[in-house]
Amino acid sequence: MKKKTTEIRHPDYIRLIGDWMKFRNVLTGGKYFVGKYLAQFSNKETTQDFQNRYAMTYCPGHVKSAIINIRNSIFERLPDVQRVADDQSYELAASGEEGGVDKHGSTMGYFMGNTVLTELLFLGKVGILVDKSPNVVGTLADGIKKPYLTMYKAEDIVSWCVNPESKELDSLLLRETVEEKDSGTGLVISTTTQYRLLRRLPEIGKVVWQVYDADDKIIGGGVLDFKIIPFVIGELSNSLLTDVADYQIALLNMESSDVYSAVKNNFSFYVEQYDPQAQTAGERIKRMEGEDEDLDSDDETLTATAGTSIGRRYPRNLEAPRFINPSPEPLMASMSKEDKMREDIYRLVNINLSMMESRHASENARKMDYRGLETNLSYIAMELQYIEQEVAKIWAIYQEQPVTKVNYPNGYELRGTKERREEATAILDSFKNVTDQAMRKQLILKSARLLFSGDLREDQMQALMAVLKAQPLYLTSEELTSAIENSLISREYVGKLWKLPDGTVKEAMEEHAERLASIVRAQSIAKGDDGTGNEHSMNQDRKDQSQDPDLDADGKKKVRGKS
Repeated sequence: MKKKTTEIRHPDYIRLIGDWMKFRNVLTGGKYFVGKYLAQFSNKETTQDFQNRYAMTYCPGHVKSAIINIRNSIFERLPDVQRVADDQSYELAASGEEGGVDKHGSTMGYFMGNTVLTELLFLGKVGILVDKSPNVVGTLADGIKKPYLTMYKAEDIVSWCVNPESKELDSLLLRETVEEKDSGTGLVISTTTQYRLLRRLPEIGKVVWQVYDADDKIIGGGVLDFKIIPFVIGELSNSLLTDVADYQIALLNMESSDVYSAVKNNFSFYVEQYDPQAQTAGERIKRMEGEDEDLDSDDETLTATAGTSIGRRYPRNLEAPRFINPSPEPLMASMSKEDKMREDIYRLVNINLSMMESRHASENARKMDYRGLETNLSYIAMELQYIEQEVAKIWAIYQEQPVTKVNYPNGYELRGTKERREEATAILDSFKNVTDQAMRKQLILKSARLLFSGDLREDQMQALMAVLKAQPLYLTSEELTSAIENSLISREYVGKLWKLPDGTVKEAMEEHAERLASIVRAQSIAKGDDGTGNEHSMNQDRKDQSQDPDLDADGKKKVRGKS
């Protein structure tokens, strides 16, 4: 019996779909992840206890945090992507105009960095259909006069066939989710699944496409005047979630158990020794303000009223009644293991990153010297460049225009802006402890690259490096001031070093001389010199005042008493 088209699955799809769904759930996170993977300890807790524990359980999203950090390290460099385009439609769409590249106003940088890159890192595979109405009727691109991009998740690329010689797709089966709307209000009321089959026919140089509903009935189709299937598949050698997703599932259950245990068992309980030889319960449990209770001495479920305002008496030679707490040691041990698991999550993500390669990296790129995790970030960027370049080729075929040349920047770092600035500050702090000019030059170059690597394009960075390398002297501001004051360096040389406008140093020196002359004149006047050479001695004034019998030594009129 012939298999239905909509039921065909590629062997790799069957092998990986389980992991892909798990990775998708990690990406989704939240209560959905909790509900999917929180396990009930059937032998230890009731259904009601499990529901109570589920209500207070959170999703430990450390895996997502680690991968988003890697994504952001690449994403912040995407504004530096160079696109040399003769096609105005591609240029406008890439800049987000006329609906952008996806009909939602997205720029190409945002579409590649936020949508495509996220799928690549979490699942290791992503697909993009380049469509243009009315060629492929029934997609979201209907009514758009320019090409349009639709992203397909890994689990929606259900089957494919690649030509072993040309390495191009010969056949492709995609799964799509379509919204159904209410005819009266136009509101979405449900969703349905349909399948899109695209087949390349080399003998006629065209692509045939058909749309199937969930029951395997053809509901649409046509012929595309294309020699290739307008679909691009991007792949990495592995997902960053390989071997990591299970860690988060285990951590979810451990932290859930610990939180519930801390809440449920965080109560003291009352204990009281008793004498089993006592004849009556009243002899071993009595309230100081009431009568003895007549209880069965063999009853092991005796209860006693206790509290801060209620006293108790107890038999001689027995320990006093008291409140005791559960031991915190099991909880502390579990929390210590959870801390170790969080560290292991980040370590495993970095190990996966260190093993990462682009499926379409050039041979020269594969021969690059190992430079740590930053090199593997470059591999991921190479895959993004491959995807966008293939999109640009299909776009050019649609528009009958030259292909846009796409170049992604080199050099990616896992550190954020804060970490780079802290390292640059530490380098500059050590600058003053080094006297060799060659070493100082290298410190300046390294700190400048750290400070501006996320803000400047690569060509701008190279221009800045060239300027810094051309500097003949590297001094701190304090060293420069001291050198000028001690006549070790001239002001004219500093002016040339700083490339000040002509005449600036001379004007500054003249203003400095005038300022010094003003200071000298002020000091001379304070000493009694009016600055013209004619002395007006204050001492002479004091002498004249001292000869006046009616004035005291300070020049004030004397006060004479009555004789």
